[in-house]
Amino acid sequence: MEYRPQAPEQSALGRSFAQMEDSLRPALLWIGFLWWQFALYGEITRSTIGLQATPVPLFGATVQPHLHLLAWVGSAFVLHELSWRGRLRCAAIAVTPAWTVLPFMLLAAAHGAATRDHVFQGGGWIVWPLLVLLHLRMLRRLDQDPPAQWWPWVHAGGVWLLALLAGNLLMYAVDTAGLWDSAWASVILLVAGSLVVLLLSRQRWFEAAAPGWPLDRFAGAYLWLAAAPLVLALIAGALRVALTSNGDARPLPYLPLANPTDLAVALALGACALWWLRLSASTLPLPAAARDDGWTPWAIAIAFIVLNTVWLRAAHHLFSVPWDAGALFSSFIVQAGYSILWTLLALVLMLGALPSQQRKLWLLGAALLGATVLKLFVVDLSNRDGTERIFVFIAVGVLMLVVGYFAPLPPAGRSPTRPEPQGTRP
Repeated sequence: MEYRPQAPEQSALGRSFAQMEDSLRPALLWIGFLWWQFALYGEITRSTIGLQATPVPLFGATVQPHLHLLAWVGSAFVLHELSWRGRLRCAAIAVTPAWTVLPFMLLAAAHGAATRDHVFQGGGWIVWPLLVLLHLRMLRRLDQDPPAQWWPWVHAGGVWLLALLAGNLLMYAVDTAGLWDSAWASVILLVAGSLVVLLLSRQRWFEAAAPGWPLDRFAGAYLWLAAAPLVLALIAGALRVALTSNGDARPLPYLPLANPTDLAVALALGACALWWLRLSASTLPLPAAARDDGWTPWAIAIAFIVLNTVWLRAAHHLFSVPWDAGALFSSFIVQAGYSILWTLLALVLMLGALPSQQRKLWLLGAALLGATVLKLFVVDLSNRDGTERIFVFIAVGVLMLVVGYFAPLPPAGRSPTRPEPQGTRP
């Protein structure tokens, strides 16, 4: 009798092996991919024997990181291309290394920015543009497939990657020019960050039907996921510059409110405010936190801090007060200027509350005025005696009289005033 072997799918054992093979396919592919990366790592870090019998690396220390990046991204791209053209049976699994390309690149760019290591040295000016192009080609093909929750973050991460690379290049330029000891370093970085936020705040991008890839499906990812961390970083940078920079931008002379430091901080905060307004008016499907009014008190506090630092720089340059926290706090000029500035801000808030009868705005100004009076008795009285102290009290008192006469408390529960129609009587 002739023996005829059964096909694998016709036997229970064959079906079991086929199921086991399918279940192990992702693990086997990743084991092979990592094995290949380990082999490439060994070749990249390989050393030869020099003339004096000492090991000499085949590639320099600045070239090796770029070769590691190229090995990972290039291998993922080859697998992606083969699966896309139908050359691999496990096409759905072969594209999974492409999912890790952006995190790998982000880690490398963040390490370069943290260590101030110029990422474009050692052939990086060739490798990084090539890596970005390979990533974009893979992303263009894959962002319509699962996992759907991952691709918005990948698009947002692409913006962070470009921002890190641009920031690294700017830090290299500042380091080369020797500008770290001047205000120009912070000004350059703040202006660059402001331009990125302004670019992400374009009105066309906030429309619901933005044409073209990737904004046709991922506009929210760019305008919220990508922009929000950059806005927070820009606000933190603006506050740091406002609190630490003395405004010395030689060879330019110092001009209050018109010096590079104050202008750069104002531009940064203005870009963040524009992004916030555009985001609030957008019709895109965004999380509730994107349109939360709870951020308003924080915005007011940040603007108040920045205005106070403007006066600190003015006192330092115009009245020769040393740029030191202790000297600035104990200076009568600084404290007197604060008292007058706070009173003027309270006057502006309380007068601005009258046309629209905004009681909360008026109360905010009143609270600031109360803080000014408290500071007069707690701080200003202990700094100086005689005519200087009297001058500050008189100036603040006159401004308080102006507030009391021109800005009375709006009535509670009253709607904004509107002109009555003609022909009616009260």
